[in-house]
Amino acid sequence: MFHALLAVLILTAMIAFFKGIRIIQPGFVGVSVFLGNARNEALSEGLHVVIPFLTAIHRVDTRIQKVEASSFESASKDLQSVKASIVVNYNLKKDVVVKLYREIGINYAEVVILPGIAEVYKATTANFTAESLIT
Repeated sequence: MFHALLAVLILTAMIAFFKGIRIIQPGFVGVSVFLGNARNEALSEGLHVVIPFLTAIHRVDTRIQKVEASSFESASKDLQSVKASIVVNYNLKKDVVVKLYREIGINYAEVVILPGIAEVYKATTANFTAESLIT
């Protein structure tokens, strides 16, 4: 009985040890969330030791990414229907990732980037006639 209990304790300690080691890959930043509270400093790439089971690490990609927005429809200056597909390349600054995580969340592309693309597209196409957009 003692040996089984000792084996369970050793196994639990090993799981806790390995659960407390996190690796942030190059091109990513980690947002450390301890008991639901995002810490102020982002975790840079490399090995980090965290409190197991109480700390979650959310990896955020800081490399150049692209978002494709297709089937945008707008009206030109002469009220002609204009459809377009737009591709935008972007990357996140490492020093604002924690603020972005706190204020917007992980789905920032759907919340900020896609609506921004739609707004700029509609505002831009309204300044030109359909003929000038084609040329």
